[in-house]
Amino acid sequence: MVCVVLFLIAARAGMFNVSPSTVTAIREGQDIRRAFRFALWDALTSALCFGLIVVPVILWGKWWLTGPTAVFYAVMGLPTIRQDIMFVFATLGMIAVRLSRLVPIVGTACAKLAGDALMVVYTALLVRASLP
Repeated sequence: MVCVVLFLIAARAGMFNVSPSTVTAIREGQDIRRAFRFALWDALTSALCFGLIVVPVILWGKWWLTGPTAVFYAVMGLPTIRQDIMFVFATLGMIAVRLSRLVPIVGTACAKLAGDALMVVYTALLVRASLP
């Protein structure tokens, strides 16, 4: 079970599916569709991986399991929220500069923010489950 959890965390961190050329292309804004695919893939894998961890933890319902998991999710979620705030401002700047690519830019932003919102929901569920 520990190996499965570590594998899911590594997959969530992008260790298995992100090439340096993809990151370079996204940072330089060369291909907005590639950025959308990356953001959508990241959101889907985040929802799946963290959901697969949350469901058994909540169903088991032991305080010694839900408490540390909630702390772990909170530690992972706080930098994500800070990153999302910066991401929204960067998205607004990209929209102002590249108005012709409005739909892919907004789609990328929504996919990323939706995936991160699920992380916050999972954290809230774990906090609620760890309370008596």
